[in-house]
Amino acid sequence: MRLAHKFALLASPAVFLMACAAVSCLVAYPLHFLTGDLLGFHTLTSRGALVALVLGLVVLVRRWEMTRTDFGIAPGNREFFAQFRVAFGVGILMLTCHFGLLIWLGARGINMEKLEYARFVRMAWKGLLIGVVVGIFEETVFRGFLLGVLQRHLSPLLAVPATALYFSALHFVHSDMRFAPDQIQWDSSFRFALDSFSNLGHIALDSFLALFTAGMFLSCVRLALPYGLAWCIGIHAGWVFVIKTLKPFTYGNRQSEWFAVISPFDGVIGYLSAAWITVLILALTIRQVRQSDLPPVR
Repeated sequence: MRLAHKFALLASPAVFLMACAAVSCLVAYPLHFLTGDLLGFHTLTSRGALVALVLGLVVLVRRWEMTRTDFGIAPGNREFFAQFRVAFGVGILMLTCHFGLLIWLGARGINMEKLEYARFVRMAWKGLLIGVVVGIFEETVFRGFLLGVLQRHLSPLLAVPATALYFSALHFVHSDMRFAPDQIQWDSSFRFALDSFSNLGHIALDSFLALFTAGMFLSCVRLALPYGLAWCIGIHAGWVFVIKTLKPFTYGNRQSEWFAVISPFDGVIGYLSAAWITVLILALTIRQVRQSDLPPVR
């Protein structure tokens, strides 16, 4: 494959995302005019892009006739849910150990005043719901669709980091810009979108590395395990579950000499998580290389 063709393929997800944002911007003002402030202009613009993304992916999946195998989904639902349950536990174990290490180092402290059983149960249920939703959506899009498409045409050496790059970058596409109802004009949604994408130029290195290595690891899991998407969804859901459950009961300790190992992105991940996840990536890579070098069974 020529270099220009590879570059076009790697850039195509960015073009698709920009197209989804443009569609959302075009329809946000008319929808706001029809619905008033019922949904909120910010919600119409941001969620509109999400709806455009989902609908666009549905069209592409049907057009390219992608199957469960292309997404890395097990043939049977029972096998899929069995993999998810184990992976969810693995994700919980990974981030619980990470939280414990942060507390041991003093980077985060326990807020004893907020430790209430009823509140903990409530946060756990909320964390479970958010974790499952985020895990299913993000992993289906990135490790299912995007990685499934890229690996059709590119080697894992390009497909895996490209998927991780898009995964990490999209976490920083957001805007705090808000408009009063009487300030909304036809171009407000476009100004909101430009402000959202402009944040890509102000990404902190520790935040980027943490999300990039997480995306790399999940992509490696997807390729290393048969029908690995359920594992990716479960691990990701477990991570989010722990963060949403435990973070409200702890605080970032700025007085600690280890505070720099966590990023301002969420106060949990950062250089420390990037370091141990990199070790896991190397272990998975070595495992795959050794398996590929095994002589054929006679």
